[in-house]
Amino acid sequence: MEEQDMRLGINVPTRNPDGTPPTAELVQQRAREIEEAGFDGIWIGDTVHRGTHVSPDPLMWLLTAALATKRVELGVGVLQVPLRQPFELAQRLATLNALTQGRFTLGVGAGSTRTDFEANRVDYEARFKLLTEYLPIIRKLSNGEQ
Repeated sequence: MEEQDMRLGINVPTRNPDGTPPTAELVQQRAREIEEAGFDGIWIGDTVHRGTHVSPDPLMWLLTAALATKRVELGVGVLQVPLRQPFELAQRLATLNALTQGRFTLGVGAGSTRTDFEANRVDYEARFKLLTEYLPIIRKLSNGEQ
């Protein structure tokens, strides 16, 4: 087996310590610093609501970071797929991938936090079924198929 250099990414918070969302300037400053430090990727999580503040949208956050970087991979690990409508999500993923020139990587999951599902009025118990149902649709639409 051929030896490969290990790639190193960093998981960064999408909120300030007080729970508020960061400004675009701060997101871009952090992204530039991470890229300049030599990291291969910037990864963020996906939460909908924690505490008293709505959490930033992970795809919008990554797009903001992409505007300040040129080479780092940009990823969500993991996106709670059942909390989104499949057609709209496919559209957003394809757009983000195009605007980042293929630097976007998506990690997917069913979700684990009941309050995120309650906030979206999605049945928590159906999350694995919805993930299984939505993924083929999202993949097909994201790849430009009908």
